[in-house]
Amino acid sequence: RKALEELCQQYAQPVFGFVRRRISSYEEAEDATQDFFARLINGSLLQKADPQHGRFRSYLLHAVRDFLADLNDYKTAVKRGGRIQHVTLEPQTLFTKAGKSAEQEFELQWVRTTLQAALNDLQSEYKLTQREHIFEALKGALDDTETISAKSVSVQLRMSEAAVRVTLHRMRKRLGQLIRSHILQTVEKPELVDDEIRNLMQTLESK
Repeated sequence: RKALEELCQQYAQPVFGFVRRRISSYEEAEDATQDFFARLINGSLLQKADPQHGRFRSYLLHAVRDFLADLNDYKTAVKRGGRIQHVTLEPQTLFTKAGKSAEQEFELQWVRTTLQAALNDLQSEYKLTQREHIFEALKGALDDTETISAKSVSVQLRMSEAAVRVTLHRMRKRLGQLIRSHILQTVEKPELVDDEIRNLMQTLESK
């Protein structure tokens, strides 16, 4: 139960993103999301879990889709926050292109949640070893979306340019390991991790 609660907390945003695409009212979407997680954690939805899915991502998407299909009236959802207190929703980070389907929104938010969790872990590791200033200087270049000047960073960090490049390489490698670790928590078998990573990359490329 504790592990399930932690996963629900971590992946609340993708579910809310999916629900919000199906329900126009923010408050009704939030109520439905809270009710979904309350039922999931108390076990009533787990009975419908299909072991063939093998992935928490696939199960969660199927579960919330079925849950919404079973709702006769979204207004009968529990009052906001009344059934479950530990699932945090952050609407300011939810939406991308308006033309995306609920399923596409779910996939993209799932990827972003996974990447952010791994990035947070990496930052914590650097903080524990008093190297957070290195993380802050190089974090923008971890996914190649930001170009940094090795020369300027070397001055800032008082390192050689070669050392900066090596450090960045090691950070990227470690981030990849942390991403795999998070994905491993959401699949039934370790051999499914590579498939999930391919899905992650495809989702990022199509965003």
